[in-house]
Amino acid sequence: MRSATTSTNLGFDATIDYKGEDVMEALGKHAPDGIDVFFDNVGGDILDAALAHLARNARVVICGAISSTTPRAP
Repeated sequence: MRSATTSTNLGFDATIDYKGEDVMEALGKHAPDGIDVFFDNVGGDILDAALAHLARNARVVICGAISSTTPRAP
């Protein structure tokens, strides 16, 4: 419901519920020609799925990557 509301109210082509959908499959469905621009600030499985669906000459913005950080020893 929230995804549909977001798409309608904000004019997005599509939204994906990463907790309720298979992101890899949803990206293939909603971006059959590939993703042109991707902004990531978490990393992990979502980033992996997006990278697998990039269009040729796509742009990727990496801001952070919290999922791949490890705690520092005190």
